[in-house]
Amino acid sequence: MLNIGITMRVTNAENYFELRDSIAKDWFSYMSFVMPNTNWMLLPNLENKIVEYTKKWKLNGFIFSGGENLRVSSCRDNTELELFNYAQKEKFPILGICRGFQAIYSFMGGEINQQGNFLNTHRATKHKISYDNNIKIVNSFHNNMAMVDSIPKNVKVRAVCIEDNSIEAFTSEKILAFQWHPEREKKFQEWDAKIIRDFFRYEE
Repeated sequence: MLNIGITMRVTNAENYFELRDSIAKDWFSYMSFVMPNTNWMLLPNLENKIVEYTKKWKLNGFIFSGGENLRVSSCRDNTELELFNYAQKEKFPILGICRGFQAIYSFMGGEINQQGNFLNTHRATKHKISYDNNIKIVNSFHNNMAMVDSIPKNVKVRAVCIEDNSIEAFTSEKILAFQWHPEREKKFQEWDAKIIRDFFRYEE
């Protein structure tokens, strides 16, 4: 049985200082669509206490969700790094979405950065990608790109942006990562949902 933990971004309350963990409400609808019979829960940013927390709830898979850029919140960076190392050791699957893609790429030794006119194509827009040589249209809400001259060992690039050839998806052992947000589509797409289900070996 899949028991998945989903990471959250760090936000601040309005008008006064109070850090909070939060996530887009899209995820509640998306999980009901993509893996309706899966147990899942939201993970607080507990840094070095997060592994103990996930063991308590018997989690055996993770989704690193979108949110703020890397190095904006050390609390979140540290939490996801602890989870990444734990999941790799235990061979638990990790799905990375947007920031999650970037975090995993960085943890594996790749470089994440901005370059040239990248923002014109990738911030709050849609564009074409080639996923395993199939042309798809995806949304795009990110500022940073995975540098192609620092592709980590054992990473297989699965999708690139048609316009600038930047990396849009990759896989590795027990890792699947998308730069786009499947959960943000007004009508969820079956093609990338199937990729996610197959990755987690989800069965109805």
